Amino acid sequence: MPLKIDLTPILQDVGRTVHFDFEERLSWPEDGLAILDPLVINVDLMNTGEIVVINAKVSGEAKVKCARCAEDYVYPIKSEFEEEYSSNLSLPVKKKGEVELTKKDFIFKIEKDNTIDLGEAIRQNILTELPIKPLCKKCPEKEEN
Repeated sequence: MPLKIDLTPILQDVGRTVHFDFEERLSWPEDGLAILDPLVINVDLMNTGEIVVINAKVSGEAKVKCARCAEDYVYPIKSEFEEEYSSNLSLPVKKKGEVELTKKDFIFKIEKDNTIDLGEAIRQNILTELPIKPLCKKCPEKEEN
């Protein structure tokens, strides 16, 4: 789900920082990520000139399925991350075979209307922090033989 932020005020001055605190109802059912309540989001944005650096803290609760008993349970979300956004990104050139990724491949795009979609960065960072094999409190860490 998109979470658009207008960067126009911050882009006017290099070195400018802005802080946002808000709650937002986000969910990504296509990724199996059902957020129960609005996420609490704290964001610091800093214009470094070429790049806007985002430092974010996100907390909330998600409903996940236990990998062992298949029961749904509540999993606490606590995610802290830093991402970079730039309007000076060129379109990727399609190449055949293996391609080595560079730092610029991990920078998000600032749209022409000076907005960013913070929702995608939140989604990616929450997904990387979820356990690969989530286990509820009823299921032991190790299976007995």
